[in-house]
Amino acid sequence: MNEDRRHFLASLGLLGLGGTSHVEALEHLRAAFTQALPGDHRVEDWEEIAWEHGLAYLTSPPEEVVLPNLAADLTAIQAAIRQASDEALRRRLCSPGGRLAALVAMTTGALGDHRQARDWWAAARHAADASGDRDLQVWVRGYEAMSSLYARRPLKVVLKRAEEAIAIAGDRRPGAAVLEAMAARAQALAIGGDRAAAEKTVTAMNRLFEALPASSADDRLSVTAWPETALRHTQTFVFTHTGHMRAADQAAAAALSLYPDSMPRQRAQIRLLQAVALARQGDVRAALQHAHQTLDGLNADQQTTGIRRVAAMVADAAPAGRAHAAAVAEYRERLALPATGSWM
Repeated sequence: MNEDRRHFLASLGLLGLGGTSHVEALEHLRAAFTQALPGDHRVEDWEEIAWEHGLAYLTSPPEEVVLPNLAADLTAIQAAIRQASDEALRRRLCSPGGRLAALVAMTTGALGDHRQARDWWAAARHAADASGDRDLQVWVRGYEAMSSLYARRPLKVVLKRAEEAIAIAGDRRPGAAVLEAMAARAQALAIGGDRAAAEKTVTAMNRLFEALPASSADDRLSVTAWPETALRHTQTFVFTHTGHMRAADQAAAAALSLYPDSMPRQRAQIRLLQAVALARQGDVRAALQHAHQTLDGLNADQQTTGIRRVAAMVADAAPAGRAHAAAVAEYRERLALPATGSWM
């Protein structure tokens, strides 16, 4: 009791000092106040915080808005886990903690810091495993597989992580969390040229998706939901790479009709995949024009490595030859430039 009083008075003293930040003092007061309350709602509060960060990741520039807030909340939840009254509570807090760590991994990966992303994915996996939450274990590994794909890590690494998630989910009522792992698997197989296995995975995803309740596009990073936008996005990617262009066109149209304007990165990825399809069909001029227009319409702070990865696929899909060599080279030069300045 005396120790709590000393912390309280010290915090009040900090609040009264001119020019001193009130953030640390207020945080001490809030933590002490929360611990004094009957019951424990901290896990529920942290789950809501993690959900809000997921929504911010989907819609906001990652460096300017998402990362600083994530870092602040990760610092706070570390303290909450350390101060938890028992082992069961610590494990429950590892669930939102693991989601926040995964969001840091996604954000650093989107900003091109793949070493940081790799290490944060490992931290997220450890937190998910410590929580004992099977769905979270599946979810973290599935999104790590997808992020690894867009970071151009070896396909063997992508498939290993995806298969881990699918194995943990199991065959009996696997739930929505496994769909991201299946999506990563299907896309990796399509890139690797195993068309039959990629499309077989998409068919299995369709069956599982039909059994899920409807969800909105901003539930993409939910552990318990997987929206139709994610399914159509996956279909667009896979069918574009396996050469089923009519199915790819239909999936792209469906995705664009479902993605809200508040998700410009996701809409841009679909449009870039449409450009990939044009290039694969030999219409390189139209493909490059479509890609340039898509990039011109996307703010520089939204041009993440995921966008650049799909944008590079447009040039990669162009048939070899001299007819469009100069235009393709110019487009590749554009992709090599920093996201600021020329892409505004």
